[in-house]
Amino acid sequence: MPQFDSISAMISESFDRDISRDKNWYQRYKQTHEKVMADPSSDEALEILWYVRDNAVSSLMQGNTAKEEFERAKPQLRSLTMKIIESPSTEMYEDAIQEMRDLKSEGTLRQFYGALLNRVFAAIAPDKVTSSVKEPAFNLAANFINDHFNLGLNLRGNWYENNLVLKKALREKLPNDFDDFKINIAVWNVYELLEEENKVDDNLIESELNEQNVKPLSLSVAQYKEVLQADSVINKNSLNLLSAMGNSPISKITASQLAKDLGLTHLGPVNARIGKLSKRIAKYFDIDKQDIKNRFTGWWQLVAEGERLPEGFTWRLKDNLKTALIELGMIEHMDTPSIKEQTQDYLTQTSLNQIFYGPPGTGKTYHTIEAAVKAAEPDYIYTSREELKAKYDALVNLKRIQFVTFHQSYGYEEFVEGIKAKSEDGQISYEVEPGIFTQICRQASVGIEQENDPFEQGLEKFKQELEERGELRLKTIKGKEFDVQYHGNSTFKVFPLATVKGNLVKGYAVSIDNIRKLFRSDDKVNIYNPSYTKAILKYISQTHLIGYFDESKNQNDKNFVLVIDEINRGNISKIFGELITLIEGSKRAGQPEAIELSLPYSGEPLSVPSNLHLIGTMNTADRSLAMMDTALRRRFDFIEMMPDYSVLTGVIVRGIALDSLLRQMNARIEALYDREHMLGHAFLIPVKEALIQSGEVQAFSVLKTTLINKFIPLLEEYFFDDWNKIRLVLGDNQKPEALQFVKRVSHSFDDLFGAEHGLDSFVDASESFELAIADNNVWDDPAAYIGIFSAVNEQ
Repeated sequence: MPQFDSISAMISESFDRDISRDKNWYQRYKQTHEKVMADPSSDEALEILWYVRDNAVSSLMQGNTAKEEFERAKPQLRSLTMKIIESPSTEMYEDAIQEMRDLKSEGTLRQFYGALLNRVFAAIAPDKVTSSVKEPAFNLAANFINDHFNLGLNLRGNWYENNLVLKKALREKLPNDFDDFKINIAVWNVYELLEEENKVDDNLIESELNEQNVKPLSLSVAQYKEVLQADSVINKNSLNLLSAMGNSPISKITASQLAKDLGLTHLGPVNARIGKLSKRIAKYFDIDKQDIKNRFTGWWQLVAEGERLPEGFTWRLKDNLKTALIELGMIEHMDTPSIKEQTQDYLTQTSLNQIFYGPPGTGKTYHTIEAAVKAAEPDYIYTSREELKAKYDALVNLKRIQFVTFHQSYGYEEFVEGIKAKSEDGQISYEVEPGIFTQICRQASVGIEQENDPFEQGLEKFKQELEERGELRLKTIKGKEFDVQYHGNSTFKVFPLATVKGNLVKGYAVSIDNIRKLFRSDDKVNIYNPSYTKAILKYISQTHLIGYFDESKNQNDKNFVLVIDEINRGNISKIFGELITLIEGSKRAGQPEAIELSLPYSGEPLSVPSNLHLIGTMNTADRSLAMMDTALRRRFDFIEMMPDYSVLTGVIVRGIALDSLLRQMNARIEALYDREHMLGHAFLIPVKEALIQSGEVQAFSVLKTTLINKFIPLLEEYFFDDWNKIRLVLGDNQKPEALQFVKRVSHSFDDLFGAEHGLDSFVDASESFELAIADNNVWDDPAAYIGIFSAVNEQ
């Protein structure tokens, strides 16, 4: 990197460097600005600003809108453009960011285009901001200029604010013949010089951290050894990750490489595990989260050193941490597990939101069990389906996997929360009742299996105590005495001593959910009878939860799963309501863009924790698929489940090759209808099992039943009683009449109505189709089944 003697020399030399490329950037940059400002609301100007990949201000090869997306958002982008032109200010920049985020949330834009928004400001106001629209690039150049010339600038604001500060400082040091376009081009070239000279080293990372007013954190070997041996800090996932970093054959590794070494499909789980581990370490040493947060290293900095290299941002396990791991024997005896070495055919492993979709009988529910177990216990390895099912049942009993089915009348009240009437002792009361989604969110945020939750155990002990003693006398914080009873419902009954039990006054209700809420969050908002609630919680805590108030012992990183069967059959907008945004990975609790909402009935805050997985199933043959909410499509990963003929390969029943039978029928269905209405292999699995367990006679009987009771009814539904198409799928048009399941029947008009029927028609007969009755011999003839897939070759 040249050692510039002055700011003027830096701008001149950096600008001359660009001139030498002979790309006329300077002239094109000015022309873009002038064209936009001449008619900013025109379609041409909007396209230059928001769609063109290289508009001579900055090239965004991967960070701009797609054509369809641009056209959809054009009205809002036109309005935003005019606002920016009217007032290109810090306040407008912040408002514009929010508008862009809103466009993403409502689905108009696929993502938040931060660099694209910066480019719009650079095109409109080159006097205020530079053309270095990617924030890390600008920060790198700005920090170098600030440090090199000892400018003493405070570069701790957002991109717009930092640009204003830098441009003002440069303007004060430069003569008037240096216009803003020249300055902006020069600043970008300073960044490129830094990149080319490989100056993004630890000193520049330190500079970037200083920009955020954060210093890198470091712990001693003794401190790492202490925290590694502490309860509930290191778990299997985090230890495997540290081991993979420590044993990596390369000294520096990217998050993507680390994910690959762990057998993960993408880097999301790596960042999540590092984040959780670092937060536990920070909590153990009482490190404030503000001392952790920064743009480059974030939560990684408690376990690794970061460096930007050409292959990406790389990480190296901190020397003191690695030493502590080795001295404790935690690396030497750990083998990095590879999920890919397992024999399970698990299609996806890490997505928070996923939907298995496909025609009926393709194994969606079958794979959902596997997906749910893998989401809940990523390191679980099984050797048989029986083991997997037993693990699934155990997780269901622990409430870590829960199941719900959507249907047309399912709503927000059942899924999120609603007001329900309850009757106790002849009196009707109305209470807010949380739905299954809210319940599992709260359970996942605590991260404790229901049967192992000390609070729930303490609550049960308190209920048992009341049942045994009949009632218990307690005091509020102000010393007011009251008796409390429990009769097996969702509330405790309290009776102040002034109340005469048995008369018209029945006492006051104290919601058990409110006690739970107060314990979890210390949130007293919307709690009915708070003084009694706090008194009961105090008694439970002092009597049944002694020594429990160390919150760190509760956090054990357990994952939870909600399985939503038939997810496309429900009205997604009605069921999820405002929570549809919260299920996005980036909006989950603990993420940079986390969102917390207040529920409409209870007023309680709710966010979706990052350890909650949502797994849906969807039947593509269901006509409600076309009505599926677009918001759902954007927020889930879709995993297609199509017929798997390989599981039927070699399965032959009385000469009938099951894979050929199913393949040929599906080929005809796809030609006559579409691929979403094929028949799944799962329909024929019972035939295969019967063949293995009982032989061909029983297997053929099961096949006959499957064709009559499964395939034929589905084909009737698919083709709306168009029996000619059903006949074509079964190949009956290519078989002898004796082997046809569906026969064509012709009736002469003369036979039906007599010789003088008077019908004026070009045809003299009607045509219909007849399905063979169940006891017809054709159903017991293997040749009729073989003819479905081989009749064409025999003609």
